[in-house]
Amino acid sequence: MPLRRHAWLLLSLALSCVVPVPPVAPTPAAKPASCPVVQLANAASIGATIITLTNRERTAANLASLSADSSLTCAAQLQADQMARLDRMAHELPGQKYPTLVSRLKAAGYRYASTGENLAWGQRSPMEVLPGWMASKPHRANILAPDFRDMGVGYAVSASRKTYFVQVFGRRLY
Repeated sequence: MPLRRHAWLLLSLALSCVVPVPPVAPTPAAKPASCPVVQLANAASIGATIITLTNRERTAANLASLSADSSLTCAAQLQADQMARLDRMAHELPGQKYPTLVSRLKAAGYRYASTGENLAWGQRSPMEVLPGWMASKPHRANILAPDFRDMGVGYAVSASRKTYFVQVFGRRLY
């Protein structure tokens, strides 16, 4: 029974990340971007834990909690998968399908007024990732930015078994 429930969760997560890519200029019919289907059994739990721990930090700083956003989760997972495939952590990955945060947000269909991204690699759990981000001034600034309203989390493991964590923050442009 747990496997059936978990499969349903992964299927619903994958379906929620399929969004159209808005055309920049008149072109033939644009293909929708597909979020990768997370192959790791604990990825959804890891994402939920990171969101919970992030919101605890925000609450302690008298800031509003962030809402989980499927488009930002899609953008985060795209980056986690790219980094794991290359076994390299970087905000920008020239030569890849989604080389920049802006390209990942566009592919996921998230129109933003503000955005930020935190990356980590090698930690064994969210309980190791969050303290590391909070100890780093630029990562802490993203976590505690009052302008952000939404967050998505990506998680992947490379062939060499290195873990990659991605947080993408945003505030939608309406």
